[in-house]
Amino acid sequence: PVTAKVLDCTGTMDQLFSKAEVYQPHAGKLLINIAGKNECEATLFDLTGRPHRNMTFDGHAELDLSGLPNGLYFLRLKAQGAAAVKRVIVSH
Repeated sequence: PVTAKVLDCTGTMDQLFSKAEVYQPHAGKLLINIAGKNECEATLFDLTGRPHRNMTFDGHAELDLSGLPNGLYFLRLKAQGAAAVKRVIVSH
């Protein structure tokens, strides 16, 4: 099964992202929760900057990690002009 480790957050932090949660409730998926019903965008990039997953959602989403090779990725969260980045390590 695909597992992911979510590491610290970097980038512009404000009240919107102070309570953002990204975690893996079950193999192969990341659950993203951002307080409120804000329109948000999540993009998962590899180390070269190539996007692998991109989605728009309203506060809560599941990001599918299946098919991704092992490695370090960056999950960029954007909403209301603010952005935050979390590091995600994917392993099989």
